[in-house]
Amino acid sequence: VNPTYAKFCAASSKLNTAMSGPHGENPAAITDPKEMKIAWDNITDLSIKLQALTPNSLKKDAGTMVNSIVAMNKIFKENEYELLVIAKKPSVRDALTKIASDPATTKASTRFNTFLMQNCGV
Repeated sequence: VNPTYAKFCAASSKLNTAMSGPHGENPAAITDPKEMKIAWDNITDLSIKLQALTPNSLKKDAGTMVNSIVAMNKIFKENEYELLVIAKKPSVRDALTKIASDPATTKASTRFNTFLMQNCGV
């Protein structure tokens, strides 16, 4: 880990842990809307905290990525974090897919992950 980026790397690692698995660290979030809300509130909060610690060279990419997390969480919230209900709504699924597959977000993520590999030992 590059000492210059130690806090950033630690925040990135914490977010990565929170995002592991289907819906964060909590597999129960798949079927329990309360757990889903907790997981995505945590992921959103950690994303915003990471953005604040992001080096200037990556600020735009971090903003793009955080905006996608916030947009997804907004859709989850509008649907009361009910994944089983969301699964039956093609328009909602399509909206989530559109956010997740946005080329700008994909490119930002690639640059972000390259920086992590170079500076955070990821």
